[in-house]
Parts: sequence; C-alpha cells; structure tokens
Amino acid sequence: MDQARFLSSLSYSTYDSIKIRANFTPSGDRSASPTVDSLSVSWNVDSTGPEKVRLYSPSQNEYTKENLPTFKWYETTDSQSSVSHYHLYIDGNQIAKDITGPISNSIISYTLMENDLP
Repeated sequence: MDQARFLSSLSYSTYDSIKIRANFTPSGDRSASPTVDSLSVSWNVDSTGPEKVRLYSPSQNEYTKENLPTFKWYETTDSQSSVSHYHLYIDGNQIAKDITGPISNSIISYTLMENDLP
C-alpha cells in the first residue's frame, strides 16, 4: 500500500479532554491538601506508514492454482512506532484485517478462507 492510500485509510479523532491520573505521596504536613503547581503533557503522532512489505510467497506476480492460498511476507518496521498488525488486500479489496505475527523467523502468514473472498 502506498503512503497516500495508507494515510487515507487512517481514522482521525478529535478529543476535547484528557484524563490524567496522579498519585500523591504525603510528606510533612499530612493535613494539607496537595496542590499541583504546573503540569505538562506531550505526545507524538506517528503520521508515517511502515516500510513496504516484502512478499515471501507466492513470489511477486506469481500465479497459483490453489483456491485458498497461503500468503507469507516478511515482518516490516515503522521508523516511529511498532507495527501491531497487518491488513491483506488483493486487487484493491481488503481480504483480511488485524493479522498479527510473526509466526517464525520474522515471517507473517495468512491462509485465505472461503468467506474472505468477495
């Protein structure tokens, strides 16, 4: 999936509040109410897609006569965060989502099932 397609597949949300849990440890005068003099919150948004997936099998542009083939690809990386799951597209149609791995040796595997096909 190219970067433009990846970015268009993201769902963005706007949040108008944030909850922060703080634990206060009493010291000195235990009857005084604790106060917060200042608070700073920051976060990073990863807006870049992961590295391109490299197909392991079947080979790129290889045809198969199997009705329900198994697709295998090498685990990929993201420069700003980890990759938690994969989505499988065939001819632009999403076939499977939330595929996790790796199974072994950094290779992810997914076997098509009857109900996957459009």
